[in-house]
Amino acid sequence: MPLNSSSPETVRAACARRCWDDDCDDTSRVLLESAADTIRGLIDRTCSLAKQLEAAECEVMLLRKVCYGSQKGGAA
Repeated sequence: MPLNSSSPETVRAACARRCWDDDCDDTSRVLLESAADTIRGLIDRTCSLAKQLEAAECEVMLLRKVCYGSQKGGAA
């Protein structure tokens, strides 16, 4: 499976799957399993930060409307 432009989830799944192959030595198994866990944590953190950023952007838009009303620029 080519991993050139794969999503992080695809790479994580490939690492998790490969670590349980019969021909995978113990050192590689631990490393691949650790990589899969790390990628999963980073995916979760990225999603959490994206959600927080969206909420902050909504709050900024709301505060801008409250403070400036429908003014689009220029002198009022």
